Amino acid sequence: VPVSTVMLAVSAALLLLAGGVPSATAWAPAPKFSTSGLFAARHRLTPPATPTLSTRRPIRRRLVFRMAAATSAAPRGVCWDVDGTLADSFLLGYSATKDVLHQAGYAEPSGDEYHAYCIYTTPVRLARHAGLEPGTDDFERIGADLGRKFDDMYIDLVSTDTAAFFPGVLEIVEGLGSRKVPLGALTNAAVGYAEAVLTVNGVRMMFSSVHGADDVPAPKPNPDGMVVCLSEMGLEAQDLVYVGDSPSDGKAARAAGCKSVGVAWGSHPVENLAPQFDIIVRTPAGTGVCRVGISAAPVASATSPAVLLPLQAS
Repeated sequence: VPVSTVMLAVSAALLLLAGGVPSATAWAPAPKFSTSGLFAARHRLTPPATPTLSTRRPIRRRLVFRMAAATSAAPRGVCWDVDGTLADSFLLGYSATKDVLHQAGYAEPSGDEYHAYCIYTTPVRLARHAGLEPGTDDFERIGADLGRKFDDMYIDLVSTDTAAFFPGVLEIVEGLGSRKVPLGALTNAAVGYAEAVLTVNGVRMMFSSVHGADDVPAPKPNPDGMVVCLSEMGLEAQDLVYVGDSPSDGKAARAAGCKSVGVAWGSHPVENLAPQFDIIVRTPAGTGVCRVGISAAPVASATSPAVLLPLQAS
């Protein structure tokens, strides 16, 4: 079971441990596939060849992933990005992208190009993949047409085989939902896609706000979608933490006045995420529960170490 390791992007960052957690530099990528059958080589971690007591012990323990502010009130709700954050959907998105572009007579992008353009909305991303110049009539018109075709294909293919949650993430969401923590989802894909992913993974009923780039005033990195989610979740900006895997996610959260957590198992490397997020998390908590706030129920025990992640920007 992978163990969550954390790189803190704030000053005076604290790790509150019971039994120790291995450092981020003690892990290295391994070419494996996720349990859902989708490619996740960049997301899996392998322990050092000679584990020490401090690296073995947490593997046998449940990890409680606790998010709290260092110098301000702790957040009360969580809003999530979808692709690359909740869902291991790379092959679904990449395959649909290649199919739509091929059918329209355009060259297929490489995997690296696909990841790089994931910061954009679907029409803009596809227009860029097609080699069109931003600001031109063709860019807008053809991008919109490709986007519609992509959404029709993409949403119909959503299942637990193509868009399952990353290992450990489902437990985090279910743990938050069981404690009635307000949950939201905001994606730069279509809202219908977000609804489908949450539904097939069995957690849609736990989310009080779900939105996509096609039903908010402006997409990420603009804060408009965050503002809509805050209103529907009944929270103020300081009460919410946004979790995402793209620099545009961190920018949107910051522009809206929310705290943010960047996840390194998605489409973008840590060095691109760090400037935009309050903290970076390198792996999902394998069997853990994400705790928001400091008031509800059990803290660390001999069988569940806690990781305290200050969210207040330095």
